[in-house]
Amino acid sequence: MDTRTDNWSGTAVRPVGLIIRQKDPNNLEMPFDQLGDFITPSELFYIRSHFATPELNPVTYRLSIRGAVRNELSLSCADIRAMPSRTCVATLECAGNSRVFLVPPAPGAQWELGAVGNAEWTGVPLSVLLKSAGLADDVCDLVLEGADRGVPKEEPKPPGPISYARSIPRARAMEPDVLIAYQMNRQDLTPDHGYPLRAIVPGHYGMASVKWLTDIIAATQPFQGYWQTSDYGYWDDSEGTPVRRPLAEMKLKSQIARPRVYERLEPDRPYTIFGAAWAGDADVTEMLEIRLDYAGTTGPLYAAGPREGSRPRCPAGLAQSKFRQLCDRSSAAH
Repeated sequence: MDTRTDNWSGTAVRPVGLIIRQKDPNNLEMPFDQLGDFITPSELFYIRSHFATPELNPVTYRLSIRGAVRNELSLSCADIRAMPSRTCVATLECAGNSRVFLVPPAPGAQWELGAVGNAEWTGVPLSVLLKSAGLADDVCDLVLEGADRGVPKEEPKPPGPISYARSIPRARAMEPDVLIAYQMNRQDLTPDHGYPLRAIVPGHYGMASVKWLTDIIAATQPFQGYWQTSDYGYWDDSEGTPVRRPLAEMKLKSQIARPRVYERLEPDRPYTIFGAAWAGDADVTEMLEIRLDYAGTTGPLYAAGPREGSRPRCPAGLAQSKFRQLCDRSSAAH
């Protein structure tokens, strides 16, 4: 389904032009041909939900930090906002972005290119909260659990309702760019984007940045939850034995925004190719290449430099790099 809406989601911030991929729950995509600025406007940022958006009262809301800790914490929104904050630019991408192009087809929301966005996030480093709680020496995972709850639609289904939860390794959780965020692009989070608090785990696929965060659980064993193993996982080989591993860091990727998908260009006319590249932990600003193929013939590679005004990578190498390349004849671009 490819249906654009002027204002379909009542909880989104003016989702003008977002493409509906699923209505129940909210899954909406940015038309990638609207890519322009380094920062994705909040109203164009993709929305990925597993269950209905929970309604959380910021007055009674509490964030619990528990498990293998010396001091369990229960923090209000006011407590979090009173702490020293940090702002980080980070790219989030749904692990299923571009799923519609897979052959054979794969189940799930049929994203084209727009389940990715680059935003400025403000919050408290998760490491600050964990230091206050005091992690036990044998903690290996930090489980992030959200208020959204239900039964997944896709197999294998659990026997009953479960909360959305993912974990990140202890070492990653202690890095200063992992945030418990309350603002996106200098404005309070909207309900669709995780109000009042969400995790931001730069460099990892978006499912690690749990929305509507209610619990942080220190675990002494690797987390084996549904979205850590059954979904958002892949098969790997460990000395000849198949093992299930969770998806984690985003892979190096680039996408062309203009020309648009399926757009036909007039031959023998100049055209500026425009797009973006990003990765979990790599510098994508130094070298980008575009190959132009003509009528089934593989063409030469062209270097494509960062667009004027494109910012350098942030400390973790997670910000998108926009690129452009002028070509003088085009029938297809790959």
